[in-house]
Amino acid sequence: MAGGKAGAVIGAHATARPPGPLRAGLAELGRLVVPVRCAGCDEPDVALCPACRREFAAPRRVEHDAPRLDRMDGRILPVWACAAYDGPVRDVVVGWKDRGRADLSPFLEGVAHRAGRAVGSALAHALGVGGPVLVVPVPSSAATVRARGSDLVRTLAGAVTGGLGRRGLEPVLAPLLRQGGRVRDQVGLASRARAVNRAGAVQVRQAAAGPVLLVDDVVTTGATLAAAQAALERAGALVLGGLVLAATPAPGAP
Repeated sequence: MAGGKAGAVIGAHATARPPGPLRAGLAELGRLVVPVRCAGCDEPDVALCPACRREFAAPRRVEHDAPRLDRMDGRILPVWACAAYDGPVRDVVVGWKDRGRADLSPFLEGVAHRAGRAVGSALAHALGVGGPVLVVPVPSSAATVRARGSDLVRTLAGAVTGGLGRRGLEPVLAPLLRQGGRVRDQVGLASRARAVNRAGAVQVRQAAAGPVLLVDDVVTTGATLAAAQAALERAGALVLGGLVLAATPAPGAP
């Protein structure tokens, strides 16, 4: 399997970014032209207010709230989430993904990096020792990446990779999966329909056996993570768990 230093990437290409002072200047100019409001609660003059930032906390286990992760054989994939996908958190994530709120990226990447550090302890314990771990982003369609201007889930996975490297592991960012076949938008689909929609829709484009941590933005029923897990396991990988920004609360949850 492929190992390497923290931050290594399988099949990646570097993307140039403006220098820090230039980015800051452009952001300030943007605030003068278009007034900024909090993506979570609409408070003026701030991209994300302190109260909405606090909605994103240390990752917690959420797999039992995702019915499609249950393989009916007594095994269920461990999944960690940093927030409940509801209220202001939902507005933040939707704003970042679909409304062009690139100004939220530094904060959400920081959330993912800290989550990687926290989950790294559990992964190291599961493995018994340190060693290589492939950080695999759940794939977005080419059309989605074009519409958003970048692969945001891969960006999250990169931040998680950096966090895992602080826990004695050797994480490698490994975009091993791709979407195959036609997949409908998951929004509005019920649990079983999501599973059918995702069946066979995730394919391995580059084999790499070994321990894997899946990364996605949101888990709802778990159908997408389950499809990714199945594809990787057919290719010989050991999927240790999944890490997401937010998880849809179970029905009846407060």
